[in-house]
Amino acid sequence: MRVQKKGSFFVGMLDDTALEEKDKKALLSLANEDLADELLDMIEEAQAVANPIILFGICGVGASQGESIEVNGVEIHSPLAADKLDGRHRCFPYIGTCGRELEEWSKQYSDDILSEFWADEIKKKYLGRIMLAMRTYVKERYHLAGHTAALNPGSLASWPISGQQEQFAILGGRDFVKEAIGVIYNDSFLMLPSKTGSGILFESEVTYENCQHCPRITCPNRRAEYQGEWA
Repeated sequence: MRVQKKGSFFVGMLDDTALEEKDKKALLSLANEDLADELLDMIEEAQAVANPIILFGICGVGASQGESIEVNGVEIHSPLAADKLDGRHRCFPYIGTCGRELEEWSKQYSDDILSEFWADEIKKKYLGRIMLAMRTYVKERYHLAGHTAALNPGSLASWPISGQQEQFAILGGRDFVKEAIGVIYNDSFLMLPSKTGSGILFESEVTYENCQHCPRITCPNRRAEYQGEWA
Protein backbone atom coordinates (compact mmCIF):
# COMPACT_ATOMS: atom_id res chain seq x y z
CA MET A 1 0.00 0.00 0.00
CA ARG A 2 1.28 3.45 -0.85
CA VAL A 3 0.61 6.09 1.79
CA GLN A 4 0.43 9.86 1.47
CA LYS A 5 0.18 12.48 4.21
CA LYS A 6 -3.11 14.38 4.24
CA GLY A 7 -3.14 17.11 6.85
CA SER A 8 -2.73 15.40 10.20
CA PHE A 9 -3.76 12.05 8.74
CA PHE A 10 -2.82 9.56 6.03
CA VAL A 11 -4.43 8.33 2.83
CA GLY A 12 -3.64 4.82 1.64
CA MET A 13 -4.16 3.27 -1.79
CA LEU A 14 -3.33 -0.13 -3.25
CA ASP A 15 -0.20 -0.53 -5.36
CA ASP A 16 -1.90 -3.25 -7.40
CA THR A 17 -5.66 -3.39 -7.92
CA ALA A 18 -5.73 -6.85 -9.50
CA LEU A 19 -7.66 -9.23 -7.28
CA GLU A 20 -5.77 -12.15 -5.81
CA GLU A 21 -6.54 -15.60 -7.19
CA LYS A 22 -8.23 -16.68 -3.96
CA ASP A 23 -10.60 -13.70 -4.22
CA LYS A 24 -11.37 -14.46 -7.86
CA LYS A 25 -12.02 -18.08 -6.98
CA ALA A 26 -14.37 -17.05 -4.18
CA LEU A 27 -16.26 -14.72 -6.51
CA LEU A 28 -16.50 -17.29 -9.30
CA SER A 29 -18.05 -19.74 -6.84
CA LEU A 30 -21.09 -17.43 -6.91
CA ALA A 31 -21.85 -18.35 -10.53
CA ASN A 32 -22.66 -21.63 -12.21
CA GLU A 33 -20.57 -22.89 -15.10
CA ASP A 34 -22.79 -21.26 -17.74
CA LEU A 35 -22.44 -17.81 -16.17
CA ALA A 36 -18.80 -17.97 -15.05
CA ASP A 37 -17.50 -16.11 -18.12
CA GLU A 38 -19.99 -13.31 -17.56
CA LEU A 39 -18.85 -12.88 -13.97
CA LEU A 40 -15.19 -13.05 -14.99
CA ASP A 41 -15.82 -10.21 -17.44
CA MET A 42 -17.23 -8.14 -14.60
CA ILE A 43 -14.21 -8.89 -12.43
CA GLU A 44 -11.89 -7.71 -15.20
CA GLU A 45 -13.96 -4.56 -15.72
CA ALA A 46 -13.77 -3.80 -12.02
CA GLN A 47 -10.00 -4.31 -11.90
CA ALA A 48 -9.58 -1.77 -14.69
CA VAL A 49 -11.26 1.03 -12.73
CA ALA A 50 -10.84 0.05 -9.07
CA ASN A 51 -9.28 2.59 -6.72
CA PRO A 52 -10.08 1.56 -3.13
CA ILE A 53 -8.84 4.16 -0.68
CA ILE A 54 -8.60 4.65 3.08
CA LEU A 55 -8.15 7.60 5.42
CA PHE A 56 -6.54 6.81 8.77
CA GLY A 57 -4.49 8.35 11.52
CA ILE A 58 -2.71 7.80 14.82
CA CYS A 59 -4.58 9.63 17.56
CA GLY A 60 -4.27 10.17 21.26
CA VAL A 61 -6.82 8.77 23.70
CA GLY A 62 -8.04 10.69 26.74
CA ALA A 63 -9.24 9.23 30.02
CA SER A 64 -12.70 7.72 30.04
CA GLN A 65 -15.49 9.76 31.59
CA GLY A 66 -18.06 7.23 32.66
CA GLU A 67 -19.69 6.05 29.43
CA SER A 68 -17.65 8.25 27.10
CA ILE A 69 -14.03 8.71 26.06
CA GLU A 70 -12.11 11.32 24.12
CA VAL A 71 -10.22 10.48 20.92
CA ASN A 72 -8.31 13.21 19.11
CA GLY A 73 -10.28 15.83 21.05
CA VAL A 74 -13.66 14.33 20.10
CA GLU A 75 -15.89 12.79 22.76
CA ILE A 76 -17.23 9.34 21.84
CA HIS A 77 -20.48 8.55 23.65
CA SER A 78 -20.17 4.80 23.94
CA PRO A 79 -19.68 2.68 27.06
CA LEU A 80 -18.07 -0.01 24.89
CA ALA A 81 -15.52 2.41 23.43
CA ALA A 82 -14.87 3.86 26.88
CA ASP A 83 -14.16 0.39 28.23
CA LYS A 84 -11.99 -0.85 25.36
CA LEU A 85 -9.95 2.33 24.85
CA ASP A 86 -9.50 3.38 28.47
CA GLY A 87 -5.85 3.38 29.50
CA ARG A 88 -4.51 3.26 25.95
CA HIS A 89 -2.36 6.16 24.83
CA ARG A 90 -3.04 5.77 21.11
CA CYS A 91 -5.47 4.34 18.60
CA PHE A 92 -5.89 4.30 14.84
CA PRO A 93 -9.24 5.60 13.52
CA TYR A 94 -10.03 4.93 9.86
CA ILE A 95 -12.60 5.24 7.09
CA GLY A 96 -12.02 2.97 4.09
CA THR A 97 -14.01 2.49 0.91
CA CYS A 98 -14.14 0.46 -2.29
CA GLY A 99 -13.99 3.87 -3.98
CA ARG A 100 -16.14 6.15 -6.09
CA GLU A 101 -14.86 4.55 -9.28
CA LEU A 102 -16.25 1.13 -8.42
CA GLU A 103 -19.45 2.67 -7.13
CA GLU A 104 -20.04 4.37 -10.48
CA TRP A 105 -19.08 1.22 -12.38
CA SER A 106 -21.57 -0.88 -10.42
CA LYS A 107 -24.54 1.35 -11.25
CA GLN A 108 -24.78 -0.11 -14.76
CA TYR A 109 -25.86 -3.42 -13.19
CA SER A 110 -28.61 -2.03 -10.95
CA ASP A 111 -31.38 -3.32 -13.25
CA ASP A 112 -30.33 -6.98 -12.98
CA ILE A 113 -30.60 -8.68 -9.58
CA LEU A 114 -27.85 -11.24 -10.14
CA SER A 115 -25.37 -8.85 -11.75
CA GLU A 116 -26.05 -6.27 -9.03
CA PHE A 117 -25.29 -8.94 -6.42
CA TRP A 118 -22.03 -9.85 -8.15
CA ALA A 119 -21.03 -6.19 -8.37
CA ASP A 120 -21.66 -5.76 -4.64
CA GLU A 121 -19.53 -8.82 -3.86
CA ILE A 122 -16.70 -7.47 -6.02
CA LYS A 123 -16.86 -4.15 -4.18
CA LYS A 124 -16.73 -6.02 -0.87
CA LYS A 125 -13.51 -7.72 -1.95
CA TYR A 126 -11.89 -4.38 -2.67
CA LEU A 127 -13.07 -2.92 0.62
CA GLY A 128 -11.60 -5.94 2.39
CA ARG A 129 -8.29 -5.54 0.58
CA ILE A 130 -7.80 -1.88 1.51
CA MET A 131 -8.79 -2.60 5.12
CA LEU A 132 -6.28 -5.44 5.36
CA ALA A 133 -3.58 -3.31 3.74
CA MET A 134 -4.15 -0.57 6.31
CA ARG A 135 -4.01 -3.00 9.23
CA THR A 136 -0.79 -4.51 7.91
CA TYR A 137 0.77 -1.07 7.40
CA VAL A 138 -0.20 0.14 10.88
CA LYS A 139 1.08 -3.02 12.57
CA GLU A 140 4.44 -2.76 10.81
CA ARG A 141 4.84 1.03 10.90
CA TYR A 142 3.93 1.40 14.58
CA HIS A 143 5.37 -1.92 15.78
CA LEU A 144 2.16 -3.42 17.15
CA ALA A 145 3.35 -6.71 18.55
CA GLY A 146 0.13 -8.00 20.11
CA HIS A 147 -3.44 -8.33 18.97
CA THR A 148 -5.26 -5.63 17.06
CA ALA A 149 -9.00 -5.10 17.38
CA ALA A 150 -11.51 -2.61 16.06
CA LEU A 151 -14.60 -0.79 17.25
CA ASN A 152 -17.10 0.18 14.56
CA PRO A 153 -20.03 2.61 14.71
CA GLY A 154 -23.25 0.72 14.12
CA SER A 155 -21.89 -2.77 14.83
CA LEU A 156 -23.32 -2.90 18.35
CA ALA A 157 -26.02 -1.01 20.22
CA SER A 158 -23.40 0.33 22.62
CA TRP A 159 -21.95 2.43 19.79
CA PRO A 160 -24.86 3.04 17.40
CA ILE A 161 -24.59 4.06 13.76
CA SER A 162 -25.07 7.71 14.76
CA GLY A 163 -21.49 7.39 16.00
CA GLN A 164 -20.46 8.12 12.40
CA GLN A 165 -20.72 11.76 13.42
CA GLU A 166 -17.99 11.21 15.99
CA GLN A 167 -15.95 9.02 13.67
CA PHE A 168 -15.89 11.66 10.91
CA ALA A 169 -15.13 14.42 13.42
CA ILE A 170 -12.12 12.45 14.71
CA LEU A 171 -10.78 12.23 11.15
CA GLY A 172 -11.04 15.92 10.33
CA GLY A 173 -14.77 16.41 9.77
CA ARG A 174 -17.26 15.64 7.01
CA ASP A 175 -15.86 18.09 4.46
CA PHE A 176 -12.29 16.88 4.99
CA VAL A 177 -13.26 13.21 4.66
CA LYS A 178 -15.26 13.90 1.49
CA GLU A 179 -12.37 15.81 -0.07
CA ALA A 180 -9.77 13.23 0.98
CA ILE A 181 -11.48 9.98 -0.04
CA GLY A 182 -14.92 10.88 -1.42
CA VAL A 183 -16.92 9.36 1.46
CA ILE A 184 -20.05 10.94 2.94
CA TYR A 185 -22.89 9.83 5.21
CA ASN A 186 -26.59 10.53 4.75
CA ASP A 187 -29.34 11.48 7.18
CA SER A 188 -29.56 7.85 8.32
CA PHE A 189 -25.77 7.82 8.92
CA LEU A 190 -25.25 5.28 6.13
CA MET A 191 -21.97 5.88 4.33
CA LEU A 192 -21.56 6.28 0.59
CA PRO A 193 -20.05 4.69 -1.50
CA SER A 194 -22.10 1.75 -0.32
CA LYS A 195 -19.15 -0.54 0.43
CA THR A 196 -17.44 1.66 3.01
CA GLY A 197 -16.35 0.85 6.53
CA SER A 198 -15.18 2.89 9.50
CA GLY A 199 -13.80 2.18 12.92
CA ILE A 200 -11.08 2.60 15.48
CA LEU A 201 -8.21 0.13 15.47
CA PHE A 202 -6.46 -0.43 18.79
CA GLU A 203 -3.94 -2.69 20.46
CA SER A 204 -5.42 -5.35 22.69
CA GLU A 205 -3.98 -7.84 25.12
CA VAL A 206 -6.60 -10.38 24.05
CA THR A 207 -8.42 -11.09 20.83
CA TYR A 208 -11.61 -9.08 20.44
CA GLU A 209 -14.30 -8.99 17.76
CA ASN A 210 -17.58 -7.08 17.86
CA CYS A 211 -19.14 -10.41 16.84
CA GLN A 212 -18.58 -11.63 20.40
CA HIS A 213 -21.48 -9.42 21.50
CA CYS A 214 -23.62 -9.39 18.37
CA PRO A 215 -26.86 -11.43 18.72
CA ARG A 216 -27.12 -12.14 14.97
CA ILE A 217 -26.13 -15.77 15.45
CA THR A 218 -26.62 -16.78 11.80
CA CYS A 219 -24.67 -13.85 10.33
CA PRO A 220 -22.54 -15.20 7.42
CA ASN A 221 -19.73 -12.78 8.31
CA ARG A 222 -19.43 -13.91 11.94
CA ARG A 223 -15.78 -13.97 13.05
CA ALA A 224 -16.15 -15.05 16.67
CA GLU A 225 -18.50 -17.10 18.83
CA TYR A 226 -21.34 -15.17 20.48
CA GLN A 227 -20.58 -14.53 24.16
CA GLY A 228 -23.68 -12.56 25.10
CA GLU A 229 -24.56 -8.90 24.71
CA TRP A 230 -22.02 -6.42 26.00
CA ALA A 231 -22.99 -4.83 29.28
